[in-house]
Amino acid sequence: MRNQLFGANTKTSEMAKRIKRACELFFCCNAVELYPLGAIWRGSAQYADKRLQFVVKPFQRKSVGSDAELYQINERVRRTDPRIAQGFVEIMGCLPDEKAIVMEYVPGPTLQNMLYRQLWGCGSLSERFIRETAELFTCLHAIEADSIGALPMPMENLSYKDSLESIWRESAPAFGLTGRYRSPAALYRFLKEGWEDRIQPHKLLHTDAQPKNIIVSSAGVKLIDPDYRSGNPTASVAAFLLSLDRISFLTPLPNQRELVRDWKRIFLDAYLEASDSKETIIEDLFLFYPWSILNGWKQHCIWRPHMRALLGLVYGQLLRRFIDILETTWRRETNRRDCFTI
Repeated sequence: MRNQLFGANTKTSEMAKRIKRACELFFCCNAVELYPLGAIWRGSAQYADKRLQFVVKPFQRKSVGSDAELYQINERVRRTDPRIAQGFVEIMGCLPDEKAIVMEYVPGPTLQNMLYRQLWGCGSLSERFIRETAELFTCLHAIEADSIGALPMPMENLSYKDSLESIWRESAPAFGLTGRYRSPAALYRFLKEGWEDRIQPHKLLHTDAQPKNIIVSSAGVKLIDPDYRSGNPTASVAAFLLSLDRISFLTPLPNQRELVRDWKRIFLDAYLEASDSKETIIEDLFLFYPWSILNGWKQHCIWRPHMRALLGLVYGQLLRRFIDILETTWRRETNRRDCFTI
């Protein structure tokens, strides 16, 4: 064990020296301070007459081909709208030999931390920042992906439906999907004829926009950890709604369901208010939200394979509750938007 720890420390030390040297060359100075912070490195460098704070993060993306390409795309995205320039982290450049990117350091808590604090009764400013996040999403989703550069093409609606049915069958034992929950047929009542053949919009999406990647700074919310692709904005909306659901998974408090429901309603209302295609977004959510639940479970099991049984319980409960809401909505013809704020 001691040798293993020593080997790991030696490897970390060697990596730190390489990254420190690369940063010295990048900033053209020898006064670079660097220390590890989880999977990233935080540092500072003397540049001209000021001290710059920065973060070095390994490039591990699949949507964008290289760190240099991500840097170029992020710069083009930030130039499209002043609100995006303020709300998206700046990538200063890349360290090609280390396969890493250098980003500005944004001080402040994450939106996820603020939401956790509110669950425990220690904060109450989350509503404002959830609205700001929704408004930032609408700015990004208004951008035509083709205008930014070469990005992966989106899947067709039919591909998402096929993926949904495949994962549904795979998850049925873990989720306890029996009886009327055995099939996703209840979802299809809410989709208009020809939905499968509709061509998806090629809008610009952030692939990992969730509360843990949103910093609440003195200037407002700022989205970090950038990565982009083209596709249907509703997929990104559904993923964010699920990320709010996840916050309640590990906090079994008496008021947690009501608070999460409020957060989801605030986000969805703010997003729809600024959108030009409200009806289309609501319709698409009837497939993308349950797809996000199923795909989220599958990805979560990859990260936490030892928790597969527990994850099946919590994700399964979320999906079954959604199906129950759909059945009620179909019978009573209530506001269909409310299905996604369960």
